[in-house]
Amino acid sequence: NSWTCPVEEGCTDPDVLRPAVEALRAAGIAQSFAAGNSGPQCGSAFLVPAIYEASFAVGATDLQDGLANFSARGPVLVDGSNRIKPDIVAPGVGVRSSQPSPPHLDSYTIFGGTSGASPHVAGAFALIWSALPHLAGRVDETEELLERSAVPLTSAIVCNGLSGSEVPNPLFGW
Repeated sequence: NSWTCPVEEGCTDPDVLRPAVEALRAAGIAQSFAAGNSGPQCGSAFLVPAIYEASFAVGATDLQDGLANFSARGPVLVDGSNRIKPDIVAPGVGVRSSQPSPPHLDSYTIFGGTSGASPHVAGAFALIWSALPHLAGRVDETEELLERSAVPLTSAIVCNGLSGSEVPNPLFGW
């Protein structure tokens, strides 16, 4: 999911989408949000709804599990929370995806971005809920499973006092 609410579209309140995200989560709907392509600076995770506590934000890695240069990094400063985001990372560089391009609607493209990473996590939710139907709709438990099973990636970078060598961290999340 790559929806956001940029200031240039009139969204000056960072809480504008919070009720919708929280309601979807409470309804048992998993949400995988692109963290944004505003890196490489620390504190560059500022897009709503990815910054919310209730959002599962996804950053991007390259093919060697290095953090993509463009991937937004935490902590979240825009709301003063200093919250660690992204929550997790997934492949977001050199992603092959379908692309409708007339006259043929069966073409593919290679692109990069956290919008290419978040579908990997949405797919993980779907696979987990298919294999373990008792978890379907239990967003908190499923996110915890994804966090515990993620390969921990670290960095020597420190962002606003939060170490990239700990897990979770403001670069890779879990």
